[in-house]
Amino acid sequence: MICIKLNNVELLFPSKPEDILLKQYIPFKRMYDKVNKIKESVNEDEVNEAHNIFLEEAECIVQSLYLFIDSDLIDLYDIPVRDENNKGLAELYEKLLIIMASYKPLESCKENYTFRFKEIDYTIKGIHKSSNKDLSLIESIEILEAQRIASTYPKDKSDDAIYSSMLTTLAVLSRKENERFPTNQLDINNLISSRSIELAEIPYTIALDAAFFLTFILQS
Repeated sequence: MICIKLNNVELLFPSKPEDILLKQYIPFKRMYDKVNKIKESVNEDEVNEAHNIFLEEAECIVQSLYLFIDSDLIDLYDIPVRDENNKGLAELYEKLLIIMASYKPLESCKENYTFRFKEIDYTIKGIHKSSNKDLSLIESIEILEAQRIASTYPKDKSDDAIYSSMLTTLAVLSRKENERFPTNQLDINNLISSRSIELAEIPYTIALDAAFFLTFILQS
């Protein structure tokens, strides 16, 4: 994270992809797509329409930045989107885009996917990788539980639904060293609950790499 100053208020702001959390990335991506659609709809010959579109774009930029800046610390609506030097909130928004563009996604998959979060190593076993491998009972329970939970989430693609689905999938499939997935449903539920709390602040880079690794695991 880096320290930035807005209206004489010092704020922490992301400086690299790993600073951006999954719960921030999902709504930011939705806002980003909305801004692009707004830009595509601009008709420069329609002055009133262009003005309204500018306001829509500015609102998206402000709401996007509030994902990373505490609204109790500063009112972003008091800051220009762009000033005479082309500085302002739009510059911060563009910095976020540059940071996200610098993220290098997982290019290849080994047998397992291992990540480190808050000084703890987690492993997602690639038990779905080989169709020739006979799954043990505990491996089958693990995969079936992930599939069951994925099927229960609403199909509305809301930010909360996407985040919950990705987080719970990670909670089900991420194992600590020498950790064994439980067979009792009550123990499974307790593990998912505690692991979801542990991983709630996970960077989006880890989540997207895991999602790439798990591309086929939730296919029925």
